[in-house]
Amino acid sequence: MRHVLSLLCLGFLLSACVPSVEAPETSSATDTLASHKNGTGPLAEFATCLTDSGAVFYGTEWCPHCKKQKAMFGDALGNVPYIDCDANRSTCQKEGITGYPTWKFKNGAVLSGTQPLSDLAKQTGCVLPDNMKI
Repeated sequence: MRHVLSLLCLGFLLSACVPSVEAPETSSATDTLASHKNGTGPLAEFATCLTDSGAVFYGTEWCPHCKKQKAMFGDALGNVPYIDCDANRSTCQKEGITGYPTWKFKNGAVLSGTQPLSDLAKQTGCVLPDNMKI
């Protein structure tokens, strides 16, 4: 019972603290992404570059790997090009998303699973802040 309560509390905290893009099906992915650029912190420029490069992160709110990927962006999560596949099922089906998280890139590359920020940088040419490079 304690485990269930802990998970519920964690889910509540994450949903309250982690902004996500939950647009109605009628919104385009581009409109959704553009309206949620509001992050700050050292990764804000990197996250904005990911969006500008055409990269898109597909996930769900319940996916633990998606939560881990989101946490990597800290305060800059609002700048990340994120599509919630529960809220945008038809978009994700059209894009062929079958697992979470999935990153799709303008060049046609697709990466599945939690990705190191350095791999996202390599795919997009976006520059990580010096203190984030490993």
